[in-house]
Amino acid sequence: MKFDEYESNQGNNTDANSPPNESRRAFLKTAGNTTLAASTKHNQRNVVLQITALVAFCGLLSLRSVSALGATVEQAVGNSPVDASNPALTAGLRGGGDGGRRCNVPTDGTPSPVFGAESFTQQMLLFEEFGATKLRKPCTNCTLSLPKPSDTYSSVNGAAMDDYLAQEIHPFPTMMRNNNVSNPWQDVIEDTHTGPLHPLTPEALLTTYNDGRPPGPQYGHQRWQEFYPQVKVETVVTGAQDNRGHRNQFQKHQYKSGEFGPGGLYHNTTGQPGFEGTTAGIQPRFHPSMPVQDPQSLWTFNGTFPPKLLMVRYGEPILFRNHNGLPIKFEANRGFGNHFITTHEHNGHTPAESDGYTHAFFLPGQFYDYRWPMTPAGYDSINKDATDKMASTPCLPGEKMVISKPGATPPTSYTKTRVTCPAEGRINIPGDWREIMSTHWFHDHMLDFNAQNVYKGIAAMMNYYSAIDRGNECLNDGVNLRLPSGCAMGKYSWGNRDYDINLLLASKAWG
Repeated sequence: MKFDEYESNQGNNTDANSPPNESRRAFLKTAGNTTLAASTKHNQRNVVLQITALVAFCGLLSLRSVSALGATVEQAVGNSPVDASNPALTAGLRGGGDGGRRCNVPTDGTPSPVFGAESFTQQMLLFEEFGATKLRKPCTNCTLSLPKPSDTYSSVNGAAMDDYLAQEIHPFPTMMRNNNVSNPWQDVIEDTHTGPLHPLTPEALLTTYNDGRPPGPQYGHQRWQEFYPQVKVETVVTGAQDNRGHRNQFQKHQYKSGEFGPGGLYHNTTGQPGFEGTTAGIQPRFHPSMPVQDPQSLWTFNGTFPPKLLMVRYGEPILFRNHNGLPIKFEANRGFGNHFITTHEHNGHTPAESDGYTHAFFLPGQFYDYRWPMTPAGYDSINKDATDKMASTPCLPGEKMVISKPGATPPTSYTKTRVTCPAEGRINIPGDWREIMSTHWFHDHMLDFNAQNVYKGIAAMMNYYSAIDRGNECLNDGVNLRLPSGCAMGKYSWGNRDYDINLLLASKAWG
């Protein structure tokens, strides 16, 4: 099939300013407070059906020690938490009390309380974008550091955290570990937890370090100048708290266009009054009738719902600074999870020092800078001169991007050029276009605690955009597959999410 014969939706409007196709929009409808969403064809993120529902699982943990991301679906027959006619769903049931209605996960527990909540009575929370911004020059007047907790059993104060994240990134990223700044929580750690700390080696300049990377060139960013980060995201993994709307300003759609704009399906983020075009006020709970989650039970990025989405594009290296804002005391975890963390970008073409190695964990109060080059595999050997239009990145005509190319003897030689985006809205990049990816996620990777920390909520989605899958179904240029997504942000826009809906399912157990 030729690319110009591919139609993501029959009869779809090709004008970026025209209203969405009504035959498809009918699938994205609101029935009461329940959102059902579907695309008429599969897109590369395999989103076919999105259902918001209440879950009645069986489990062992107290309700306030549960964490979840995304949506979960109830299978219920009468008062049973599972469909008794389905052997796959009853495999964990045993005989005994409650007529055999007990779950073995791995030991018997009673069905979860639902606090009066009923199925299909809440709108699903769509992902909230981290929002990458340009990495500029070092900040000369940034004075705030990661806020200290009130005690060793608490996470960071949310309002103070938002104030800290509102300033430019500080200290500025470096190729190797920054040896000049101490952990801002050192005095709290010494006063309440460890007593006086001492340098690990006689030549060490400091007792503790703000930068959580191991020292030396082994954990220095490889080919730092060649893939110098053009954009950055800064976040804090911390305990559950109310969303104060800090990331409203970083949404590409700005709650102004398409289904995210006024009158659109997602403009109201919860389906409840007072949430028009904002996430401010969203509480960390799984249903309006269920309790707010305890900050020692649920840990996630910024500590807030909705779960987070990182949107990146090929050819634009990104720095992801992740702060550890978890409690200083290990036991402040309600029985599971580890407050030492490391972040793995799952299946990314990532240098070892930024891959979330299980032993390269960082401690409460510290940060870790992950630099992801965002280049296709084959960069050093395939399409080195970037002449294949299929290997290209989306851009807005007139926009300037810095593009790296390998030299005659990579990795010791390379070129970097500031390129102006041409009229067709894409810039060629080196590498093998057949290796271009689209849907990723990243998650905690702590040694021996990977599953527990992900269960607690340390996970997020990540969309890779390219000229092949640019998140714009209207642009017909012979490269773009025009997969279901929308195009309300403009003819040459990228990252439209109106009909490209990330879905993360997590089975949570509580009792």
